[in-house]
Parts: sequence; structure tokens; C-alpha cells
Amino acid sequence: MELKEKQISYTATNTYCALNILSEKTKNVWIVFHGIGFLSRYFIKYFNELPKEENYINVSSI
Repeated sequence: MELKEKQISYTATNTYCALNILSEKTKNVWIVFHGIGFLSRYFIKYFNELPKEENYINVSSI
């Protein structure tokens, strides 16, 4: 059997969580993707220890 690669396109809507405030003091912007099976609101807690004024974090599942 011959292998044929094909394409599919789709539109998806998902939620994300943001931690801290984006401001002039922000030094790092984190865009974090995690796997399915772990909600963003729980996963984002791993970033709580980073300095709040310097880090703006967005977390979403893929």
C-alpha cells in the first residue's frame, strides 16, 4: 500500500489564562502551551514563584 500525505484544516476555539499585568516593568513575556488533560488554570500555578512585575505569562493547551 502506498503512503499518501494529505492535509486537513480546521478552526478551534480554546481558553487561556494570563498571570500578572503587562506593563512597562515587564521584562519577560511567556507564551506557554501544555498538553491536553491539564487545565490552564491549574498549570499556570507553576509560574507563581516568578517575580510578578517582571513576568507576564499566558498559558493555553494545544
